[in-house]
Amino acid sequence: MTVTIDFGETHRERVPEWVSGTVELCWGILAFADSFMNVPRHTMDGDFFAPMISAFSQREWGLIITVVGLLRLTFLAINGNNPRSSTILRTFGAAVSGIFWLGFSMGALNVAWLSGAVFTYGGWFALDAIVVWYAAGEIMPAFAKASIYGTD
Repeated sequence: MTVTIDFGETHRERVPEWVSGTVELCWGILAFADSFMNVPRHTMDGDFFAPMISAFSQREWGLIITVVGLLRLTFLAINGNNPRSSTILRTFGAAVSGIFWLGFSMGALNVAWLSGAVFTYGGWFALDAIVVWYAAGEIMPAFAKASIYGTD
């Protein structure tokens, strides 16, 4: 069995999903790995990440985000490159990712200066919001055809 991912010919609108899922996976791995290192300052130390750290530790966030990123990439590898797509799973994955990025950008409320990370995480949130818009747009035609797998 061979899995081929070709961005050039079909489903160009899914390229942002691949990019966002890859960044999410890498960010999660970095945060998770960094939590084991004996360094004076970790990835999620400081006031910027305080709202997120109040819910889970950096290690837990790293693991959660790694799993979500891996699931998004798995959904895309299995179905996202085919005409019959996993629209509901793709929409859900992008929405969860958007919530992560929004949570990270909300950390700006805890610092006295405007950080570039606000724009970085805000940009990733905007990208996932667009992905949700496109993927959700594929759901309605799928339900109209009585198929949860997407449009042909």
